[in-house]
Amino acid sequence: MKFLYLILANGCLFANDTTAQETLKFTVPAGESISSILADTIIFKHPNFVYGGVYFKNREVSNALLNYNLLLGEIQFIDQKGDTLSLADENNIKYITVGKDSFFYSKGFIQLVTANDAVKLGVIEKLTLADKKKIGAYNQPTTRSSTRSYSSVSINNQRSLLSMSEEMVFTKERKYYLGDRFSKFLELNKKNLYKMFSANYTEIESYLKENAIDFNKKDDVIKLSSFLQRYSK
Repeated sequence: MKFLYLILANGCLFANDTTAQETLKFTVPAGESISSILADTIIFKHPNFVYGGVYFKNREVSNALLNYNLLLGEIQFIDQKGDTLSLADENNIKYITVGKDSFFYSKGFIQLVTANDAVKLGVIEKLTLADKKKIGAYNQPTTRSSTRSYSSVSINNQRSLLSMSEEMVFTKERKYYLGDRFSKFLELNKKNLYKMFSANYTEIESYLKENAIDFNKKDDVIKLSSFLQRYSK
């Protein structure tokens, strides 16, 4: 089983950004490290690492203390030395259990919200760098920056520079996904909904007209997934 080390030290981090909808904001003041401001209860799905299993497509299983890191968008574990590591070879993973939670990998770790005979409903939660502002005169944030003292953060697989004198604003966001019985997931929107249930286009269109479904609200998407169960294949 192959793993990658978590990289989060001296204010430096490497992560993948995912655009999402439901948001909460957290601000890291200039001169402070990300990990010192964003507590583990914000960075991780669970306050503590919990027992779980990694189930591979080749039927191998690895058990460990696991947690989901919202800042990195990765499932992490604690090894025998007590080090925090991140899973690699995501495309070879069938699914992961972290305590009572289940995760699937499809361009990100999707946590299962609910499932029925027709569809799986999942969500990706992420902490994303939304803004950064240099602290100027009188300690007031400004959008201009000329400092040369940087740490770094990787967003969308591209390295961006972060000044240690910059205020950083992170958002906690959610995006919902629909998955089929083979655990192939698509972002939840009208286009993909009609794509997955093309044979039931008329019925689904009528349902959406009669029901005010917000694809970004948990209660609404659970209601929608329950409706879709009647079209199980």
